[in-house]
Amino acid sequence: TNPREVAFEDLQDPYGIEFWTEYKGRDGAKVANAQARNAEIREVIHELRAESQERLSSRVIAAKLNEAGYTTSTGRPWHHQGVLRVLAA
Repeated sequence: TNPREVAFEDLQDPYGIEFWTEYKGRDGAKVANAQARNAEIREVIHELRAESQERLSSRVIAAKLNEAGYTTSTGRPWHHQGVLRVLAA
């Protein structure tokens, strides 16, 4: 077994659970899962921007994601660099 693989029962991140795939194709499921998750986070970021009367910095967006309970794909809090990476993808 690959030590980097995580059993479904050991998952704690809600996005990891939601986007879990039984079949890990030749390209691997992690890339597809990360892309799907980033698409969802991008949508949340666009909603935050639409609700705001002023332009939001990446630091403010990261803080709002953290306040709302969103975590990165590794289960960590958001930082402005992560927000910028998701928006650039």
